[in-house]
Amino acid sequence: MYGIHKAIEQIIKHMPGRNEDERRNKLAEITGHDRLYINDLMTSVQVQRHSKKWLQLNNIGKIIEDKECIERARNLIDGYISTLNK
Repeated sequence: MYGIHKAIEQIIKHMPGRNEDERRNKLAEITGHDRLYINDLMTSVQVQRHSKKWLQLNNIGKIIEDKECIERARNLIDGYISTLNK
């Protein structure tokens, strides 16, 4: 799941906007999903990236299953790629 987080994180960095919130909103907009779709993905894949102590301190838990994470990442990547081909 670490790779999924890094891939989506890099796409978000290339979106227009002044900060990560604006860039996540733009990614959601161009891919036809809402912001929660991205947030749930990014939160769920963080579970494997950090220690249990860090997760507890930041009140982060898994929201969606691995299969759903992979599907959402594929949808976001495909949506982003489709904007590059225009």
